Amino acid sequence: MVRIRKKTLLTAKHLTTHQLTKIHSKDIKLDLTNLFGTDTNRGSDAFLLGFYSKLGIEYALKKYGVFNLFEKMGFSDPKVEIHTQDPYQQRFEIFSQSNGKKYKLVELVLKRHHHTISADFPSSVNGRSYEFIFVEWIHLQNPLKKFNEDKPRLPGQDHPGLGGGRLAIELLTISCKRLRLAGLLAVPEFYHNAEMYSKAFFFVNPALEGKRKAISRDLLKDFKLSEVSWAIDLNCVYENNKPFRWFASEVMLPLDRDLKEYLRSPQYRDAVKITSEEYCYKLDVNCWNEKKTVIKNYQL
Repeated sequence: MVRIRKKTLLTAKHLTTHQLTKIHSKDIKLDLTNLFGTDTNRGSDAFLLGFYSKLGIEYALKKYGVFNLFEKMGFSDPKVEIHTQDPYQQRFEIFSQSNGKKYKLVELVLKRHHHTISADFPSSVNGRSYEFIFVEWIHLQNPLKKFNEDKPRLPGQDHPGLGGGRLAIELLTISCKRLRLAGLLAVPEFYHNAEMYSKAFFFVNPALEGKRKAISRDLLKDFKLSEVSWAIDLNCVYENNKPFRWFASEVMLPLDRDLKEYLRSPQYRDAVKITSEEYCYKLDVNCWNEKKTVIKNYQL
């Protein structure tokens, strides 16, 4: 499970609801529901996840030191934008300046989402619905950097990463705690997404967690993470001697006690182990060497 650093936790404890929900007076809609307090739904256009205001997010990011990190990378005057009209697909972005040009550094698409656990074995969570922050998309990029041999392009990347993935997960986890939600939920689009965050996120379906472990066991000993992820994306990997396609399914970072116990249960772990032993993966080197030439700027 994710461990939140003491400095981050201390900052979070000192952030108040008033600071995180403060809005500009121009954003207040003076209709009857606001004047007389009859609208109890905070999921209006002004609030991300029904709670965080644009001003509140900017204030929090300054306190967490995120904007200072951007300045060290050569960016200045960071600005937050939130788009919350659609409750099923809310967008959070950070733009910044460098040498007079505007760049998008962060893009996050998320929502509050209820998910029902359906286990193949007896469990206290089976059939129960939990509310999560569902992360549909997270994009952290540094447009000033170039890909190189040590950090090649990964599937889905336009620019090298910001290196802030861990902090992003910490802050999202803190948001879950503040909103009293069960945890984080996501669907990794590519293999490397699931592997990079595998210490914090686990597939809800233990069979898929077993497959992820088997892929890592069989392929990462001989190939780089970027090579394996691209090879899977380009259909150059075989599962039990049959063409393999990456599976899109939910991974979970649980905060709820019962959900944590579900992932720690002997039944879940046994299912992971059994599946990992049933599957083996091979990378077709000839296929990979032929197809990787179509990847634009694979390294540079």
